[in-house]
Amino acid sequence: MKKMKVILCLIVAVITVFAFTACGGGTFDGNFKKEATAEEIKSVTADAKQATGENGTDAITAEVNKIIKSNVKLDVSYTEDGETIAVKIDSVQKTGITSENKVQIFSENKLSINDKSLEMNVYGTDGDIYIKIDEEKFKIGTALSGSLGIDFSKLTESVNGINYLNEPLNELLAFSGEQLSEAGVKVYIDQSEKFTKIKYSVSAKALAQMGSEEEANISLNDYYIIVVLDADKKLYGIKVLCDFVISDGTDSMSMKLEGSVEKSDEKIKFRSFEGYEEATAQSMENVSDKLSEFFKAL
Repeated sequence: MKKMKVILCLIVAVITVFAFTACGGGTFDGNFKKEATAEEIKSVTADAKQATGENGTDAITAEVNKIIKSNVKLDVSYTEDGETIAVKIDSVQKTGITSENKVQIFSENKLSINDKSLEMNVYGTDGDIYIKIDEEKFKIGTALSGSLGIDFSKLTESVNGINYLNEPLNELLAFSGEQLSEAGVKVYIDQSEKFTKIKYSVSAKALAQMGSEEEANISLNDYYIIVVLDADKKLYGIKVLCDFVISDGTDSMSMKLEGSVEKSDEKIKFRSFEGYEEATAQSMENVSDKLSEFFKAL
């Protein structure tokens, strides 16, 4: 159950710097009917490890005129000593670099913790940041963001959503090909001239080993990870779907997550910024207080 606390802490850390995360469309579709051989598993897993290195999903790098898009649907509930914390996140975001070498951010998020809810959107374009929290709207210009110590490039790295998927990806790729087979992980490969798509279907035994839990305590509905490599064997996308319950009879955790991060040729289209007020140091302090109060339950 310690792992759940880590997950909740990660949610807080990510959200408090305007970072929300990771489902995708055609990038992750493939012919995953034929199970890979032991030799194929060894080969593609080595390629996946090489593509991610020590950077995990950070290996998905931004390119001019390409965006990194991510979205997440998360529903997690944790009960310990009779106290329950339920968290839901529904988030869509995109980050990119224009042909003029300008950074863009688009992040729209709906959150709830127990009976509290919050809608928070963050947009960045032409050096300005626009924040909408529920019905409040603020524009943070370049001068104010500098005085507040907001690094626009670092903010972009935070909001692309890839950090949230690092944990399951790194835990899976820590296994060798032989260990994956021993843990009951089934591997399927869809290969074309453009992409190599690797689907890891995770078993309850593997989940127990990844999370240091007893297999008997796990009720697994579905859990898979799809890794997409481009023709140069560089990381192009990651998708994670998991749906399981862990219970030892006293404490319990249930999680449903579908999230992905991928490169895309899409363009970022912004909504109107009409009605956004120029932010002040005081209004940003009020925003910080509001977020702190919202996440106090965690």
